[in-house]
Amino acid sequence: MKTIAKTLIAVGILMFSLHVNAAISGGPGSQQIGYKVQILGQNPHINNFNLILYVAMTDENGRPVDQVQRFKTGTYTYFFSETGPVQGTRVARLVNDPIVPTTLNFYCAPDAQTGKFLPGDIYVFDLYPSITGGK
Repeated sequence: MKTIAKTLIAVGILMFSLHVNAAISGGPGSQQIGYKVQILGQNPHINNFNLILYVAMTDENGRPVDQVQRFKTGTYTYFFSETGPVQGTRVARLVNDPIVPTTLNFYCAPDAQTGKFLPGDIYVFDLYPSITGGK
């Protein structure tokens, strides 16, 4: 009897996790708008410097539309999503962690798009970081 109960609990957990996973990934009838942020140009990672970068997708007021993601060396494409449709401006940003001191001069102009963002579509944003030597 204990084996059957354990098996039923395991199956229940598995079914629940599959249902949650399908809901997160959008599933059929999803109202999710996709944003693809590409880091292009100069490699924004230089060894031996405290350069911690974050990729963010915000609205026109600087509020994140999805979770901010930490930049990982070798990963140059980041995906964000939100429920839509949405009318307004979306801005992709690559920013240096302001708390961690670094001796590099880092800059990356944001990429913005304005208009109506529709569910099921993926909007592409390109960022071009610039890094120069120490101060």
